[in-house]
Amino acid sequence: MLSHLRRLVQHHGRNHRLAAQSLRPFSSANTSDAYDVVIVGGGIMGLSTAHFLKNKSPSTSVLVIERDPTYNSCSTTRSAASIRHQFSNEACIRMSLFGLDFLQNIDARLRVSPEDDPINIDLVTDQGYLFLATEKGVDVLRENVQLQRRLGCPTRFMTPADLKSVYPWLKIDAECGSVPHPPVSIPPNVDQDDSTGLLRTAEQEDKVGFKCETDNPTDFGFGGKVVLGSLGLSGEGWFDAESLLRAMKRKVKAQGVDFLDDKVVGFTTSLNDNAGATSPSSLGKPASDEVLKGLQGSAAKYGLHIPPPSFVSSVHTAGGKTIRVKKDVVNAAGASGGKVSRLLKAPLPIAHKKRCIFVVSVEESHELAKTAAEPLTEEQKRPLPGTEPDFPLPKPRTMSQGPLLIDTSGIWFRPTTTPASTNDKRDASFAAGSWSQGEEGRVTVIAGYSPSSQFDPNAAEDNFEVQHELWDEIMWPALASRVPAFEASRVVSSWAGHYETNTFDHNGVIGRHPTISNFVYACGFSGHGLQHAPATGRAVADILLEGKHKDIDVSCFAYERILNNQPLIERNIV
Repeated sequence: MLSHLRRLVQHHGRNHRLAAQSLRPFSSANTSDAYDVVIVGGGIMGLSTAHFLKNKSPSTSVLVIERDPTYNSCSTTRSAASIRHQFSNEACIRMSLFGLDFLQNIDARLRVSPEDDPINIDLVTDQGYLFLATEKGVDVLRENVQLQRRLGCPTRFMTPADLKSVYPWLKIDAECGSVPHPPVSIPPNVDQDDSTGLLRTAEQEDKVGFKCETDNPTDFGFGGKVVLGSLGLSGEGWFDAESLLRAMKRKVKAQGVDFLDDKVVGFTTSLNDNAGATSPSSLGKPASDEVLKGLQGSAAKYGLHIPPPSFVSSVHTAGGKTIRVKKDVVNAAGASGGKVSRLLKAPLPIAHKKRCIFVVSVEESHELAKTAAEPLTEEQKRPLPGTEPDFPLPKPRTMSQGPLLIDTSGIWFRPTTTPASTNDKRDASFAAGSWSQGEEGRVTVIAGYSPSSQFDPNAAEDNFEVQHELWDEIMWPALASRVPAFEASRVVSSWAGHYETNTFDHNGVIGRHPTISNFVYACGFSGHGLQHAPATGRAVADILLEGKHKDIDVSCFAYERILNNQPLIERNIV
């Protein structure tokens, strides 16, 4: 994990040139002018789709088009690279479980040759995610955990007494998190894009009905005392995204996938008709008259445009290339997925949302760490109804052994080290920027923040400027209240990346467009795309080759839910 953090800082700082060279996907020497499948986007989602597609059908010709050959602006390489099963939606949980199995068996799945070095992505899965809730969020947290348990996830309810026993450095009383909110003093971090289709003002959202039912999905009661927590005992943690991306890219090249470093700027489409005049080889079929009429009615009701029955026959790039499409096109363009969809006049509410991550050195052994001790009432020691623990209580853990903690404020942090018991040799030599992980008594963490929607405007696609006011005015005061050791902390580095945010319901869009029969979506995952990429790639491969998903049911992520104004709400967005 330390190697990943060091590369992240170098990649987004002064040593970017070296990192860029190591990640360059390189255009294939001789790309064809026609492919069975063209994938727009060469990040982890596009690569995963290509990988599973070639696994199932080696003879299928695949081209991946990636506009950023350095991966400098890629959401994959700028992410915090984490995985969890603590979602509120069954499909998301199942996708995470599939992703966990993929990551745990990464070497067997992606190593190209037995002579190659084993693939190591520094996967940590025993420190978990810890969600905190006030009294306001107890019902939501209870429902989430009960669903996770039914699906076999080892999620444990944590009473205030449990939290203090396992994490003695954590403060849970009523004063925690009482910092000014919303962050009115922070200037906008974005350039608004009026062409984002479904992205509207609040007044327009109310008028047409597109409004998420939960403003801040992780707001379990800002400013109150913690009355309940949920901890993933195993199968949750983090990993090295760059190593995963590199291994996946090398594998798909060995599988015969071609790459083109270019930007998609347009499509040529041909009209379908219901007599069967479809794209010759695609399994996508035109919508029936009855279905089409219903879709057009829904679209008109909400002021949306739906293209006529058609299929994509060719893809055009900024470099002047025209690629003929024999079967299908996959939109795996991440935060740019909305813009790619709108090239076909198909609205898609996906936008760039900037997220700033701060690398912070915390004086774990500081006397302040001891001030987190606080008396507990008898009521705080007893489980709430329906939250009785099913698993043994873990042993006490230091901050360096701690979880990815999501505070009730929406602020999160996690350690960058592995537990000291592993004797990781990298700890002693780790140095990036102006800090040393080996400094006695200190722990390095990374921290981020997911603001409420009204304070989270769209970001320009090239805007990666870190908002240091976030740390100074919002994050540091809240974290110092929750974990007193943060009072003696210092920011040693930072970077910014983009979520591919589906502003409709914070969930991905997977599957064929209902009227553009060979245009398939795999984007809009709103911060959990990296962990859901293996499952999405597998599902999309099934859709492309067999006409429907098989092992993983992703039907709830279909594009039609947007036209019908039926959001699939996820209440655990980080």
